[in-house]
Amino acid sequence: MASHLLTQTNSLNLYNRAISGNKVADVLDRGPQIMTELRADWLSLLIGINDIWHTLAVSQKPVPEDIADGIDQYLCLLRKYSPNIRIVLLEPFAQLSKEVSAEWFTFLKPLQRYEKELADKHQCIWVPTQEALNQSADKLGANHVLWDGVHPTPAGHMIIARQWLSHTTALQQLFN
Repeated sequence: MASHLLTQTNSLNLYNRAISGNKVADVLDRGPQIMTELRADWLSLLIGINDIWHTLAVSQKPVPEDIADGIDQYLCLLRKYSPNIRIVLLEPFAQLSKEVSAEWFTFLKPLQRYEKELADKHQCIWVPTQEALNQSADKLGANHVLWDGVHPTPAGHMIIARQWLSHTTALQQLFN
């Protein structure tokens, strides 16, 4: 997405503050620092799947409502620090794999629904990803899209980028 956007204008400053493996609590902990340092006009957020993964990895059951509550707190903080920020919230996703069992989806599906509701509540741009990734996985094979069921391959990144770009027309109109 950044590569595409930077071909459209030289007036953007793009920052990637994602940390692999972060959960909602981690993002909440460092959120105010990032917000005050960057003063972003736009923020794109993909969050929640690590909370499911890391909780299941220690043989516990994730609570989608609790994960969503943390995301809600973060979105409220964003609005407090930057009332005019435009937020793009991407649907968390997964595919069946050696690491991802069918059990994951009993937690992921409610989380996806809660995050969509949060996008509406906080006036975020919602970017659905699961269906596009499913369609590509059906055509190309799941490990061709998400190599471990969670992390995108180059093809998976392109699918997500296309979804993002198709749902962020307000941002792209800034360049016309």
